[in-house]
Amino acid sequence: VVQYNLQNDIFIEYKGNNPLYILKDNVYNFKDAKAYDKNDGDITEQIIINSNVNFQVPGEYITEYFVTNSKKVNKSITRRIIIYDIDYNMSKTVFNNKMVVSINIDKEYFSKIKLPDGSYSEDNNINYTFVENGNYEFEIYDKYT
Repeated sequence: VVQYNLQNDIFIEYKGNNPLYILKDNVYNFKDAKAYDKNDGDITEQIIINSNVNFQVPGEYITEYFVTNSKKVNKSITRRIIIYDIDYNMSKTVFNNKMVVSINIDKEYFSKIKLPDGSYSEDNNINYTFVENGNYEFEIYDKYT
């Protein structure tokens, strides 16, 4: 939990990290902030969220949490939002009548990969040989999930 004490009368906090990393095409509900005023009490319902985050476009964004108390005193906090993607290249070749899939994953956000046999690898360069025909899945995990 990140906390900011803004003067002595208004307190705002939000859950999570700053910056907050979000995988491209995932959506985050920014209604995780709470606000309290020492005279008004809970003023969470007064929070206005200003955000231009585009969840489909990797990049860095700023989200602002803005609140006004009954005395018209305004306070705000900001949070950096980083939308990222895990880049990878995949190629297929046939060797000795077996399909070999090669995957090269960008290391920046990569954590591990789940292979079709259920095992995991932390290597970002994978060569996987299929012994039977069928549909197989690879699942890539990032550092933040």
